Amino acid sequence: MKVKFLGAAMSAALTIGLLAAPAASASVVEGRAQAVGLLKSGGPVLSAAAEKALLGSDEDLRVFLADGQRTAKAEDERVLAAQDEKNRKLIVQAAGRGGPSVKDAAKKALAGTAADRKKFLEIDYAVCQNIDYDVLTTRQLSAGPEVRAAAQRALNTNSTDDVRDFVFFVRQAATERDNESAEVQRLTDEAYAAADQGDAEGARYAAGEAAAVAKNARDANAQRLEGLRFQWGAEARAAWQAEIDRAKRDKAEADKAAAQKTDAAKLIADAVADATLAVPNGRRAAATFLKLGGPAVKAAAEVTLSGDEADARAFVATELAVATEKDDRAAVAAIANGPGSDRLHQAAKDVLAGPYAGVVEFLRTRNYPGRETDDRIAVNQIMSAGGRVVKERAQKALDGTPADVRAFLEVGQFAAKIVDDRIKVAQSLSSGAEVDAAAQAVLDGSDSGLAPFLASGLGKAKLRDQDTAAHVARIDELVAGAAAAAESVEQ
Repeated sequence: MKVKFLGAAMSAALTIGLLAAPAASASVVEGRAQAVGLLKSGGPVLSAAAEKALLGSDEDLRVFLADGQRTAKAEDERVLAAQDEKNRKLIVQAAGRGGPSVKDAAKKALAGTAADRKKFLEIDYAVCQNIDYDVLTTRQLSAGPEVRAAAQRALNTNSTDDVRDFVFFVRQAATERDNESAEVQRLTDEAYAAADQGDAEGARYAAGEAAAVAKNARDANAQRLEGLRFQWGAEARAAWQAEIDRAKRDKAEADKAAAQKTDAAKLIADAVADATLAVPNGRRAAATFLKLGGPAVKAAAEVTLSGDEADARAFVATELAVATEKDDRAAVAAIANGPGSDRLHQAAKDVLAGPYAGVVEFLRTRNYPGRETDDRIAVNQIMSAGGRVVKERAQKALDGTPADVRAFLEVGQFAAKIVDDRIKVAQSLSSGAEVDAAAQAVLDGSDSGLAPFLASGLGKAKLRDQDTAAHVARIDELVAGAAAAAESVEQ
């Protein structure tokens, strides 16, 4: 909710009543400016204490600056110290299981400041992990042929995700294929050698062992994929729950901010109606707008909280309205210079050239001459590129009202695409063991995982299935050759 106070709302008498105030002493104004600085830069406890002092009496402010700020800061530091101790433990754990790059960065973080340790966990750890994974993958270029090929493919993409996949599960499968190939080749060679020497029993034994190794490898690979399917599914469900929890927190924060803005707007309205409320209400509203307003409103709120009573009265009488208009006009200017049609850009420019009421209405509705045409063009473009469900719902919107078209653009298209994406992922099932494991995990997870899987994950899983199929074909050929050699001796 935005606050709009202009012109007619401010009569000359009201303005005189709001702006009349005794001047505060320089020391009080300096103290308020100091408190605002602490409000903006302090930790949660210090910031809250500074806001309370700013909204209280001059004596409250004096007590806060003399002693209260130290107490509040000490509490913030105690909380930070406790968190830093947790961070230290997490870094020690990371170093214990990390590679050389992680260990080196962890050592430096542990010897550094609390900010260094926080940065390690938030940024450096992941960066150093990727460096270690790259090094590990590069070393695999001297391994067996299957591992070497898989490592080279991961490195060629320049994708950290592909390298991580190689390290965590692709390498294992490739290593098992290399081991199987070596063992089956050895047993096949034994079968041929025994056959050449007329040793039927030896040839049969070697051929049987080769077949058994191949079967055991197929069973082990199936078990590996079943384990991955379970692991990926659990991770997908956990990520989905985390996404749900994050969305709930975001909504709660948004609802809280909206309520605070509503309360601040009422404070201003009450102060406009009753000049005796201008100072307390103006400052309380300013404390809210300092956190939740646009750039100009925040600047005006800071002046209000830092200044004397006259500044608070001016904030209620004129400055909030002036700053709000400035922010709103900046928002329209961004639309005029942003993405969209020429009609939208021209409409935004026309609005900027007119009175503020037009700016407010434009931001509220986003209506402009030619919008219905633009909206229909946008729906047709989406329909052309979309799947079956997107096409059906887009056509339904086009057959309906302008409101239906707008609803499709704002919400409906995304819901329809999710349905199409889920259908596509489900259709990929039964096309290969690797694809099945990956696709089922995606279907178990949130909607946000569908598009990335279709864009890249599905193709990668298909390549892994192709690798397995090519390997199995080579092994089957070796096993068949060993069996033929044994059979030739018996004949």
